[in-house]
Amino acid sequence: MAASINTLLQNLNNGSDLLSSLQGIKVVLQTTHPSELKELLKNVSFDPVFSCLNSTNRNELELSRDILTTLLDNVDVEVLLAQFRDELCMGLGHPQEDIKTLCLKQIKRAANEPSGLHILLSDVDLLSLVISKVGDDSLAVAKIAMAVLQVTGSDVKGQGLLFGGQHLEGLKSVAGKNDTIRYRVFEIIVHIAASSPSALEHAVSSGFLQDLVSDINTDDVLIQLNAIEMLANLTVSQHALHFLDQQGVMGRLENLLIGAQADPSQDFLIPPIVKFFGTVAHFDPKEVTEKHSSFLRITFDLLSSGDPALACIAVETVGFVGRRVEGKQTLDKQGQSMADALKQIGRLLVQPPTETRTRALTAAQDLFTLQEEHQMDDLLSMQERWFTHLSPKPLDLLLSLCKQPFTEIRLNALLILRALVSQPWAGRILNQEAGFLEYLLDRSTEPDKEGKETKYAVVKALAEVSSTGDTFGRPALLRLKEYVRDGPFYVRVQSEVAMESGS
Repeated sequence: MAASINTLLQNLNNGSDLLSSLQGIKVVLQTTHPSELKELLKNVSFDPVFSCLNSTNRNELELSRDILTTLLDNVDVEVLLAQFRDELCMGLGHPQEDIKTLCLKQIKRAANEPSGLHILLSDVDLLSLVISKVGDDSLAVAKIAMAVLQVTGSDVKGQGLLFGGQHLEGLKSVAGKNDTIRYRVFEIIVHIAASSPSALEHAVSSGFLQDLVSDINTDDVLIQLNAIEMLANLTVSQHALHFLDQQGVMGRLENLLIGAQADPSQDFLIPPIVKFFGTVAHFDPKEVTEKHSSFLRITFDLLSSGDPALACIAVETVGFVGRRVEGKQTLDKQGQSMADALKQIGRLLVQPPTETRTRALTAAQDLFTLQEEHQMDDLLSMQERWFTHLSPKPLDLLLSLCKQPFTEIRLNALLILRALVSQPWAGRILNQEAGFLEYLLDRSTEPDKEGKETKYAVVKALAEVSSTGDTFGRPALLRLKEYVRDGPFYVRVQSEVAMESGS
C-alpha cells in the first residue's frame, strides 16, 4: 500500500491529468484506516503535492489542500516542524487563504504538544511569520495565528520571547497597521496576561496593556467600547484585576457609568461597563459592593428601563452575579433594593418582548439554583423569601409559564422549576398546589424531545430529594420513581390502560 501511495504521488509530476490524479489520491487516503495510514506515510515524499500548490486551477488547489491536510495530520509534530518547516513557511506566504489556514492549523497542532512548542519557540523565523499573519487581510487566517501565539504565551519561555526583542518588535509592527489589527494584538496580550501573574508581568513590560487601558479615555467611541470589552476579559483572574485597580480602571469605569446614566447621549457605554462590573462581581462580589457600589444601584435601576436592550443587559447581569453562592449573599445584603429588583424580574418574566422574558427566565434560574451542599438554613430561607418577591402569587406565575405554548418560554420555566424542587421549602408549597403532581407526571404536556427531557429532569430532581416522601407522601414518591425508571419517552400501551380502567 505504501508503494501504491508513493507511486500515485510521484505520478503527479509525469504530465498526466493532474486533476484526475489528485482525485485518485484523495480516494485512496480516504479509504485507508488512519492507524495504517500513519505507518504507510513514514517513507513517502510529499513534495509532489506541495508542488501542486503552484497551480492556478481552483479545483486542483482545493484537492491539493485536502490531500496535504490528511498527509500532514498523520505526521508527528517533531517531523512536521523539522521535515516540512520550509514548506510551511512558503505556505504562509501563499496568496490563497485556505492554504495559509492549512499551514497555520498544522503549526497550531504542533504548538499544542510540548515537543512541538519547544521546537517552535526555537525557530525565530517561523514564529515571526506567524506573528505577521496576525495582520493578514483574512480574519480566518489571523484568528489561527492569534491562537498559535496564545498557546505560545502559555509557556514561560514563550512569554519572554513574545514580549521581548525581535518578536515584541514584530507584534508592535503588526499592531501599527490599523486599529482593527491593533485590537487583534491586544486580544492575544490579554489572553496571555490573564493566565498567570508572571504572564501579566511580561505583558505589562511590553507596554501593550497600558496602551489598551489608555483607550478607555479616547474620544473615538468604537475604540472606547472595544477597550472596555477587551479589559473585561482580564477580570476573570485576581492578579489581573489587581492590575486594573492599580491603573485606576475600575474607578474610571464607574465614573463613566454614572455619567452615562445621567446623560442619554452617553448611554452606549452602559452595556459594556455593566458587563465589565458584572464579570468582576461574579468572581469577586465583595470587590464591587465595597468599592464600586454604584454598579449594583444602576444595574437594579436598569431593570425597569423602557429600553428592552438595557433591561436585558441588567437582568442577565443580576443573574450572572447571583449564579454563585457568594454572589447570592452579596445581592441579598442589598436589602430592599434586591427585593425591588426581584419584583422587576417578575415583571420581565411576563412582559414582552420574548427576548426579554427569556433572559429574565435564565436569570431567575441562576438566582434560584442552590446545590445540595449549599442548602444551609439561612440560604434556603433567603431563596424562599426571594421567591415571594417575584409576584403576589409567584407559584401561579411560574406554573403558568411552564404551561405556555411558546417552547422557549415553557422550557426555561421548567428549568426554574427543576432548580426549585430540590429545595424542601419549594416542595412544601408545590404539594399544596392542587393538580401539580398530575401535571408533572403527564408526559403528554410536552410534544417534543427537548420538552420531554426537560420535564423528566424536573421529575428526577424531585424524586431524588430526601424530603419528598415526607412532603408528598410515599405513594407519590413511588409514582415519581416509576416515571424516572420508565424514562422521558415512555408511552403506555393500550392494554395497560385498559387493564387499569377495568380494575
